[in-house]
Amino acid sequence: MPPGRCWPTGSAPTRPAACSCELWIRTLVQQGISAFEDLNGSGHERVAYAPLSVAGGTRMSAARAYLHRATRRPNLRLELHCEVRRIIFDGTTATGVEVMTPDGEARFTARREVIVCAGTMESPLLLERSGVGDPDVLAAGGVPMVAANPAVGENLRQHRGAVFALRLRGVPGRNRELVTPAARLRTTARYLLRRSGALAHGGTTVLAVLRSSPAVAGPDMEVLFTPVSVSGHDGTSAGADAGDGVTVGFYPHAPTSTGSIHLTGPSAHHPPRLVPGYLSTGHDRDLTVAAFRRVRQILEADPFASAASETAPGPQVSDDDSVLRYVLEHGFAGNHQVGTCALGPEGAVDDDLRVRGTQRLRVADASVMPTLTTGNTVAPSMAIGWIAGDLIRHGKAVA
Repeated sequence: MPPGRCWPTGSAPTRPAACSCELWIRTLVQQGISAFEDLNGSGHERVAYAPLSVAGGTRMSAARAYLHRATRRPNLRLELHCEVRRIIFDGTTATGVEVMTPDGEARFTARREVIVCAGTMESPLLLERSGVGDPDVLAAGGVPMVAANPAVGENLRQHRGAVFALRLRGVPGRNRELVTPAARLRTTARYLLRRSGALAHGGTTVLAVLRSSPAVAGPDMEVLFTPVSVSGHDGTSAGADAGDGVTVGFYPHAPTSTGSIHLTGPSAHHPPRLVPGYLSTGHDRDLTVAAFRRVRQILEADPFASAASETAPGPQVSDDDSVLRYVLEHGFAGNHQVGTCALGPEGAVDDDLRVRGTQRLRVADASVMPTLTTGNTVAPSMAIGWIAGDLIRHGKAVA
């Protein structure tokens, strides 16, 4: 195929994307992986263009989609630039929150309930600073105990993966849109004027869910394709490499390794003690190695292999130990952390999201998920908020 031409994808969906995306999809299709318009809704291996929360070339956040519209309601008051220091209790009943505002300290009281939605990393710390948690952790942090709840801050789960960086030959990529100051200026102008180009797309353009080996029943890993190469092995480098390239990342689904996050002092200014716990189980180590090898096997398959060569991690990373070391030292976390205020019989919250040991206090965010979903956590987190609203509206409110 002449340089500069896009490869046809056959059964893959037609989208305005880089030629390297089309070539990647075609390679997966030739490996027996089905291409779909929508990545969701199938229990088989599949590839599709990534569904993005984008409208008109800009990110459609949950705040834009839900909160901004709701601010017109007379029963909603939105306070910005506030840092919640702790939850206020009368005994074990939550009665409000203490916050720091630009004008100083303030208190907001709650006639019915306090709903904590600070996220997987902050919700358990807020509970602990307020006296809800493991008694030993609270004592070590200098916080008087309000309610014993040993599960708070435990069961931290997170996807852990790594990336392959590849150089393209004869196939145009998107590095040229980002690599020089003049190119970045043109790309920025294109985005501002037309909401198009490299800046109008998410970090990942093509997603695939695959089996790490033929022995497993269904997909147990995710593969992320980006038509830009980066200089950092972990995929976080801000600038693109010189020359055209692509980045292929992966992470295993449903890790069994768990970590924790706990306070080290009574103030929000005390740094937390974070123990990620990545790859601490044999299951996760075996799956990570298998997933790494599955991705490399696809990278070495035509037609993609005829147009790309691996620049990182390189052939020196091949045996089990070097793969695991690469993933731990140069890998990435998917920012899909869950579990630190988990549901369950021994969890921090009950089935109605109420914090055990307290009254009129709930948690409604990703921290309540006891295990990871197979994909990203943004939509499940929105669903948790929706369900929490239903619980409160339909008679499940705390008396």
